[in-house]
Amino acid sequence: MPILITGGQGFLGSWASQLFTHLGQENSAPTFDVTDKEQVRRVLKAKPWNTIFHFAGISSVQECLKDPH
Repeated sequence: MPILITGGQGFLGSWASQLFTHLGQENSAPTFDVTDKEQVRRVLKAKPWNTIFHFAGISSVQECLKDPH
């Protein structure tokens, strides 16, 4: 069963993806906006995900302070 990794282009997500690939585990780290409900729905419906690792985040402190939700 496939593993979904959000934030796969970041530090933790990219290492997790490499690790699962090395272990022979199918995984996917698609690039999408996790704040966009339609994109999230589309990704979640794409495959029967077994596990989701959520590593996505906003790296800018100023952006987080400006819009904390």
